[in-house]
Amino acid sequence: MSLSFISNAQPIETEPTDLSLEHSVHPGWDKQAYSLRSMGITLRPATPGSDSYQEVYFPVPAAVALDDIVLKFKARYLMDEAGALLQLLVDGQPVMIRSFSDKEGSVEVAIPLELQSSNSGFVRLGINWFSNHDLQACQVTPASLSTLSISDETGISYRYRTALPFSLKSAWGALPPDPLLLVGDEQSSAAAFDAAWRIATVLERAGKRVKVGQFPKIGDVIDTKGIRIPDAMRQTSVFDAIRRAQSGFEIGTEADIGALILLDAQAATGNIVIIDESLRRKMGSALDALAEALAPDVAATAAMDAWRERSALTGGEALNADLWVEISGSRPIIAVRAQAGPQAAGLLSDTWRQILTSSRVRVEAASRPDFTNENQIRLSSLGASFRSFQVSNQGHWTSEFALGAVSPNGQMPTRFALDLAIAPDSSGTSPVVSVLLNDTLLTAAQLRADGEKQRISARIPGYALRLSNELRVEVQRLPVASGCAQSVRGYPVSVLPTSYLEIGKAEPDGTFIGLLPSLASSPDLIVPDTWAGQGNARIMQIARLAVATGLSATHTKLVSVPEGKPVQPQTAFIAMNVPVEGVESKVGVTQSGKIAVAKRGVTWLDITGLDGITAIEVAESGGHRGLIWQSHGESLDTPSPAYVLDRGDVTLIGPQGPVAWIDSAHPDSSRIADAANSAFYEWRHYLSWGVPLISAIVLFFVVLLALAYKAGRRREKK
Repeated sequence: MSLSFISNAQPIETEPTDLSLEHSVHPGWDKQAYSLRSMGITLRPATPGSDSYQEVYFPVPAAVALDDIVLKFKARYLMDEAGALLQLLVDGQPVMIRSFSDKEGSVEVAIPLELQSSNSGFVRLGINWFSNHDLQACQVTPASLSTLSISDETGISYRYRTALPFSLKSAWGALPPDPLLLVGDEQSSAAAFDAAWRIATVLERAGKRVKVGQFPKIGDVIDTKGIRIPDAMRQTSVFDAIRRAQSGFEIGTEADIGALILLDAQAATGNIVIIDESLRRKMGSALDALAEALAPDVAATAAMDAWRERSALTGGEALNADLWVEISGSRPIIAVRAQAGPQAAGLLSDTWRQILTSSRVRVEAASRPDFTNENQIRLSSLGASFRSFQVSNQGHWTSEFALGAVSPNGQMPTRFALDLAIAPDSSGTSPVVSVLLNDTLLTAAQLRADGEKQRISARIPGYALRLSNELRVEVQRLPVASGCAQSVRGYPVSVLPTSYLEIGKAEPDGTFIGLLPSLASSPDLIVPDTWAGQGNARIMQIARLAVATGLSATHTKLVSVPEGKPVQPQTAFIAMNVPVEGVESKVGVTQSGKIAVAKRGVTWLDITGLDGITAIEVAESGGHRGLIWQSHGESLDTPSPAYVLDRGDVTLIGPQGPVAWIDSAHPDSSRIADAANSAFYEWRHYLSWGVPLISAIVLFFVVLLALAYKAGRRREKK
């Protein structure tokens, strides 16, 4: 809520001067900019061909007035003799077409966009890189080798109105690339700590680079760069001190903290804030101190009191809501009730975020839907698009899905069945269809080109799965045999909505990949009870590990145990700096910085002096599998980039992510991979009931023979 006016609060002899903060401190517009770099996206170099088209989605506040939208595109190109053509599209509409003939060069353009608002919450940038040379039918390789390398500085900038009411969906779209998640301090509740790691995980999965901050306290140095202080307010000592500090202001009193809240300093209000009673009291106390400093000015005090009463964040009556939007000056803030952490995390996930068209909600439950129907999941339930695509020589169709979306109750995908319809072409030959999962070839076959439905299926080996999976169907048409005079012409191919995935029981193989389905279900996250008081760094360590393992931000149970006390897991688990009973750890990390890696009495590594190293390994205790996470002493370091645990069973993590991978699992433990080499694998379902049935029949005949033999002996005696 914006403060409509406030008077000069310095006790001077002149009459107080009214000042409109709504237009001076908080001007009603906020600026935002996104680039590929800030979103952590790297686009592959584009070459002319069937797969040269690339798309990027830049977030904007949904259904909010936008202004000064500028698309900045920057790239370098290398050209062959044929030359090339660059086409840029925004939301499907061309905004630039340019031809290039130089052997090399750069392109840098800033294109104003005539976009008033976006209902989807995204601006979609399409990039097409064409060759100027016509491809002949017999040419399988690209006719042009021209390459376009897109800079990570490519992005958009815009400003948006903040005076209008914001929905939660719009407020999410207004978040910067590196939002500040604000929590209380060391005295914050355990519920606030639990909610914070869940919300941080959701933000990281959405491509944000989260910063976790504690509410400011006396002695903290706050970056005040960009804070606007109107001239009339500079006469007040508390505001003038902030102005004179320029970029680094050391907090000296609680009134200083209240002034930072009033001036909409990000460090004092955050972009997303976890609200518990402790934080509400601290904010209220800071604003009380500011009100006392402004007390000589009655009008200013009254205006400030009215402003505070309109906000549940700054002292007003607590809302009957779990998730709501606060307008703090020039930007919206998403507030989360600490006790509603799991529900809020589920509601802010990709599954439900688009329905948040109001500014406040109460939520009893919000989790990922179970799309399974008799152990089958339609690809349409996972967001797959089934539009036809044109294939001249080569073409492809892709669908992406998260492992957590297809791993209900710890199960995992075991087989896919894809239905295709392929139009005939002039060659009259059967095209080759290849199916890949995460660039692993699963199967390939020649299918009829008659426009009729055909099915291609194959088993999904565990080693092909990842946290984020791409299913890719490639179609290769054979060239026409009669010369090369014919120009290329595309014919349609469709992957049909009846395509589906089969899921089955997970078969852990002792590796990180084999453990992922269990962690996507309802595992325990076990941490020392001292972590809640260590705040920011611990929250980010948990969030980064949750992203790396696909840990459910909704269903995971946080378990705090006394530091140093061994635990006996009761389900799938992640133990962070907690000893686990019955586990002979392969990695040892001590407070002195010693790291030892050993198995079955053989030492693979024994070194002292390393700094900032964390070890993660797969372990089993009491029949339950999980991860053991060990940090170097009391290290609070968090790897700066996100990472993924996608191979081996032991890894060492450094400041920039994984630095070493070890696969210590016995080859025979990889049951999924080894089963693929067995001639009886496809018969396993029949053998599972066939062997007992045959055994029963054999036993029945043995009993009959025994009875017949016994009856014969009796007749002989008679």
